[in-house]
Amino acid sequence: MERRKVGRRTLLAGVGGAMAGSLLPGKAFASGSLNPPPGPVAYQGRSMASISAKIAPPGSMAEGRRNILSLNPGSDCQFEIVDSGSYIMTEPLHGVLGLHGLRITASYVDLDCCGQPFIGAVDPGGTPTSSAIVCTGSVVTLSDCNTVGWQKGYDFELSSNSVIWDVTAQGASVAGIVVGNYMQIYDGDCYQCATGVHIPGQHSYIEHCGAFQCATGFKGINSPNLLMRNTATGCPVSYDLGNNSFGPICIVTPGDISVNAASRHPEANYQLP
Repeated sequence: MERRKVGRRTLLAGVGGAMAGSLLPGKAFASGSLNPPPGPVAYQGRSMASISAKIAPPGSMAEGRRNILSLNPGSDCQFEIVDSGSYIMTEPLHGVLGLHGLRITASYVDLDCCGQPFIGAVDPGGTPTSSAIVCTGSVVTLSDCNTVGWQKGYDFELSSNSVIWDVTAQGASVAGIVVGNYMQIYDGDCYQCATGVHIPGQHSYIEHCGAFQCATGFKGINSPNLLMRNTATGCPVSYDLGNNSFGPICIVTPGDISVNAASRHPEANYQLP
């Protein structure tokens, strides 16, 4: 036992000596440069946009969503989605005269605009041109988008089985949202558009949308479609749904609004001054 203790003390003494030797003055060490590069301090890492695109929600797999502003142009648009998949938008898109902002020709697409706007170009006479987003694909989900100007904000007339939610359209000279077949539109607000929500398609569902100071709030030229819990405010024509046979579509007018109107018409569409 005593021999083991002596051997252990010898080993520790040797290690301590080695450590002390490494700390002697004049010992050479390899180290990085302590002189910073010229110029102001700047972030050298990856952008938040590139990182967030790789983060998976809980319980799912990470997927690299593509930025639409890195896509190739189409024959009539600034950018075009031709492949199925998930996409994001990280900066505002500024329109070009005579071109749509984005065309979606692929099906099974998810686009999150991340609140970034599509800002339309105007011709010399001050008239908006083209559409911010044109979609001819099916099963497309569009969310958190904003359009300013343009002829049409979201033209989904030739799309089917698609979803638009949490979007705004401002100042569209033709229509803010154009609805195709078998679509769902939820929480879409249109401001100062010629027509807020235009519905040439069939079998679509429009809920919790708003039209504010539009010449026509909601216009349905086909049937059947269902509108529930929508609001038209300050629109000379609030609801033009004469060709729609599906319902009942209940519209509460200013004369019928009272403290219990919501309880009497829980699924109603409202027409406000």
